Amino acid sequence: FNMLALYWLGTVVEQALGTWRFLLVYFVSGLVGSAGALLLTGPFAVTVGASGAIFGIMGSLLVLEYVATGTFAGQAMALIVLNLALTFTIPNISVGGHLGGLVGGVLATFALVQFRHARQRWIGPVLVVCIAVASVLVASVRVGNYDYGGQAAPGSTDLRRAVVQAQPPTATAVTPVSASAAWAAASRASGTRYGEHET
Repeated sequence: FNMLALYWLGTVVEQALGTWRFLLVYFVSGLVGSAGALLLTGPFAVTVGASGAIFGIMGSLLVLEYVATGTFAGQAMALIVLNLALTFTIPNISVGGHLGGLVGGVLATFALVQFRHARQRWIGPVLVVCIAVASVLVASVRVGNYDYGGQAAPGSTDLRRAVVQAQPPTATAVTPVSASAAWAAASRASGTRYGEHET
């Protein structure tokens, strides 16, 4: 479903913004969605999928529709409301991933559109990169401050116990940031780092 949504909605956004701006919005939406998922879930919650980035594309459509029509009461808003309703009613869906991706797409597209015809056209992409950096910092701080709640205390070597007690998988964006953050959480739980082995 995510790939169909990416094709249907992404084609419209790509035509409006251009290919590289579209890719920038998609990538940053995924990063912000991952940060949102980390903020609202526990250290052992498994999150999979690309729905955070898809919500970013919806947010991008909302901004583009507003620029074209001057109102938020359009098809993009209806699509977002419907999908948010599903997000909050269907179990095991990452609320943080969806909300984060939506916010990321809105902010990134607004920055690109706001400065697209200015002399300093580079300001928009720079602001988008700043959003990406901020989401990485938020994710890093969140992982560093995780409360393990006795599931697997830092220094414990029983990583399998932590995995067994993990929460059910939820749908959200999987990006290099979320993958590295998950590895950091697992490393803290097992008391090892990449490249180290128990003896």
